[in-house]
Amino acid sequence: MIRPIVSCALVVLIASAPAGAQLLELPGQTDSVLRLESLDGELELAFQAMLGEYEAEIESRPFDVARRIDRCRFIDEFAYGNEYLSWLDEVYALGDDCRAEVDAGFFNHPEAILFRLEGFYGDDLLEAARPYDQSTLRQGWTRAQTARLYAMLATSADSVGNPLAGPFAVHALELDESADVRVIAAASLIDMGDKAGAIRILRSPFDRHTPGESPWYFADKIRLLALAGDGAGVADLYRQLKESAAYYDTYTVAVALRNTGNIDDAREEFAAAVENPGYLQNPQLERFRFEIVHGTAIQAGEAYESLRDAGWSADPMAVNRVALFFEHPALSWRARDLLGLLGFVLALALVGLAAAIPVSFVHYRGLVLRVRKGLPDATAGLRLRHAWYGMCALGSASLLSLYCAGPLSFFTQQETAWGIDVDSGLFARSFVTQWFIQLALFLPLVWIAVRREPVSARWSVPRALIIASLVAVVLRAPLIIFWLVSSDAPSALGEGSLQWEMLEQVNQEFGVLTTFWLIAIAAPVAEEFLFRQVLLTTFSRHISFWAANVLQAVLFAAMHLDASGLIYIFLMGLVAGFIARRSGGLLAPIVFHAAFNLIAGLLLLP
Repeated sequence: MIRPIVSCALVVLIASAPAGAQLLELPGQTDSVLRLESLDGELELAFQAMLGEYEAEIESRPFDVARRIDRCRFIDEFAYGNEYLSWLDEVYALGDDCRAEVDAGFFNHPEAILFRLEGFYGDDLLEAARPYDQSTLRQGWTRAQTARLYAMLATSADSVGNPLAGPFAVHALELDESADVRVIAAASLIDMGDKAGAIRILRSPFDRHTPGESPWYFADKIRLLALAGDGAGVADLYRQLKESAAYYDTYTVAVALRNTGNIDDAREEFAAAVENPGYLQNPQLERFRFEIVHGTAIQAGEAYESLRDAGWSADPMAVNRVALFFEHPALSWRARDLLGLLGFVLALALVGLAAAIPVSFVHYRGLVLRVRKGLPDATAGLRLRHAWYGMCALGSASLLSLYCAGPLSFFTQQETAWGIDVDSGLFARSFVTQWFIQLALFLPLVWIAVRREPVSARWSVPRALIIASLVAVVLRAPLIIFWLVSSDAPSALGEGSLQWEMLEQVNQEFGVLTTFWLIAIAAPVAEEFLFRQVLLTTFSRHISFWAANVLQAVLFAAMHLDASGLIYIFLMGLVAGFIARRSGGLLAPIVFHAAFNLIAGLLLLP
């Protein structure tokens, strides 16, 4: 029998322990070096002895490919585990020779093929293994060998997000019920709606893992069982996990228990996540989110106090405290809770300051031009203060909508960036609410504009509709071409855009009608009124039209918070400003904006 290298190394280290203890007492380094060289030599002798055992077995069974491959793996694992050996290069060379011998004598043997594939990862493995996905090249393969092939394919495909990971994993389990791709297969079946199949795979008795040895793996199985709706399975695996493991992904387990109605155990796991957060960034927030829905007023209040103990930055604008107030209005406010409301006031002040920057620039530039040319001050129509109010209304609507999002965190998973961590459903509600607040804040401005800015349209309605729509199609031509060439390309164009991510959440939460109301009616009307009516008109009274058009387009692009599409949105703003001037009204730019958004919505939204 072949003994593991760990046992051999352990014997050597135990035998040399007394000598190692004396090394600390020696004044010089010579004796230490000699002793280390002695250990190096003893390990080499043990390695050679193991190799001798392998070679003896191979000599007695020369056609045993599996034993030859075991010898290669032993050499590789020895090299990986002993990086500082003086003769490590010889071990690497020996491993290369071992693999070459296997390939030379048994190149087309299934075990040799599988051993070669072990040296590839991700897309490289998928490419290398692609020919063997065909049964004609697997003549003579056993079911177990084929199962190992598909398990390797599933694992590699899953590591690179390839959608074939699920089918590969399911096929591997059909061939070998103990294949270690159970989680991959179950996740794929759940995505396809086959929850019964996923439950059958996850609750199979042929799983090689045990809760004590693989607690985080079992936590993932519990998560998937919850997604599949198997509350009994979640409770059963949770009981096994609690009995066998001290550490596991408590947050994942807590969410699964909550989603299957086991509130008491979920409360215990959320509390445990606060004590041992693992990879969870803000466990106090997750506990608060749980208690504000499922707990009593006292429990929710205690969870908020735990969250707030992290400091003012845990709830800088009292958004979470307001959410707690809506659920439990009888809970008293503390002084530090009111400090968060001061944060909201400061945020509003920053919005006003940001809006004043471009207005101040236009005012100063216009003043210089009027002084140089001796022109009178512009007093008719909309004024710069109205432009400032419009931009303030835009920013204030975003801030106010946060109070409709429920418990949230102002930190992202990336340490270098700020953002908002909030439940996707609540975030969608916040995004829709933002537009209603924005439209309401615009009403006073609309009333002033109607009184002070008479409409002098130069294009007829049919002309405005036709020209605006054609210009939108031309500007969206690259996206349309991508869609015609590859159905995956438009989806890739939408990745990384905050606006489109929010629209996808709105689509999932409220449906397609609400989504297209936002992109085809609310956004075109509100944004064209603000940027092409209020800003462009007021700026043009102080600086040239072209400078005013560029400035409003810059502000329009910045408002969308989409770094990947910044230039494209800026170009769209420029074109809309030019159309507004040529048409003499807002109908044409609104139609252009609506068509521009509709084309993207039809192609990008699922």
